[in-house]
Amino acid sequence: MSPTTARHRLRAALTGALVAVCAIGLAAPAQAAAPTHRSGSCTLGVGRTTLTVTSGGLERTAVVYRPATRTTRLPVVLDLHGSGSTSVEQLDRSGLEKTADSSGFLVVAPQGAIVSGTGYSWNVPHVTTAADAPDDEAFLSALIDTLVATGCVDATRVYATGYSGGGRMISQYACDVPGRLAAIAPVAGLRAGAPSATDASTVDTSTCAPAQGTSVLTFHGTADPVNWYDGGGLFPYWGYSATTALSRWAEIDGCRRGPSTR
Repeated sequence: MSPTTARHRLRAALTGALVAVCAIGLAAPAQAAAPTHRSGSCTLGVGRTTLTVTSGGLERTAVVYRPATRTTRLPVVLDLHGSGSTSVEQLDRSGLEKTADSSGFLVVAPQGAIVSGTGYSWNVPHVTTAADAPDDEAFLSALIDTLVATGCVDATRVYATGYSGGGRMISQYACDVPGRLAAIAPVAGLRAGAPSATDASTVDTSTCAPAQGTSVLTFHGTADPVNWYDGGGLFPYWGYSATTALSRWAEIDGCRRGPSTR
């Protein structure tokens, strides 16, 4: 697949994922504070800006896109890049800024801190083995807190998508920090915890057992050459299949029916 074709497929998948997730009227996380809806209180600049957040003693960054025509607290979509990429590359590839303008939400692309090729990767629990890697779950929580404090974001409508490694990151974040995200929409990266040590085709349920569920919408190509749709493949962290991950989330979410796959 050419880079152009891959970029177009990623953009279509991400746009479809976020439009669908933000449109289905998901229930707000139970512990989220009710937002104050005040016109003109947002302190973030219009368009693309860079936000700096201190986490774990490090200054971390995220690229923020704020629609020009909106002034009340808005939903926000965290858009996490894949391994070896950057926040700017992810925004350029996903094309979510145009959707943000038309649908009325902020897009925030945080950047990982583990140097990987010409970009960065995420410290995903049960995946990353780098010594002294920053705690990216703590970073995402600090980022959400900072965004809410700007007066721009509705704390009950924080959503997340991510591509590949970014999808793995938000999957595990939903496992470990339940209630912060109203829904997740990973592309080529949905996980539900670590593979079992005795049978990698199954999930170690002890590594993802949140007290409350998270709504999930995901996209995954059946011919993915890296994160194999049917499981297995080149990397031991992958293990189980995309459908196994989705079935586990259906179980976590207390669904009476299994996941819907199209």
